[in-house]
Amino acid sequence: MELNDMNLGIGLKDSNLSILLYADDIALLAKNEKDLQQMLDKLQDWCKRWRVLINTSKSKCVHFRKSRAKPTNFEVQRWSK
Repeated sequence: MELNDMNLGIGLKDSNLSILLYADDIALLAKNEKDLQQMLDKLQDWCKRWRVLINTSKSKCVHFRKSRAKPTNFEVQRWSK
């Protein structure tokens, strides 16, 4: 998938891990909010091209950070229909 070609994600040994797939579930892994948004935009383009529907009402964005890190005001952009 094109997400791997973006060279984003989290470092894992000598490569980047950006997407996990299992059955009909997808997990995107990013170092920061900007990278995550770029990956979501690429996923949206791919879904439009291949006519794949994502149930956005069942989709969640979870942001993990170190306990002392300041929260950000970043808001993930919603998908256009």
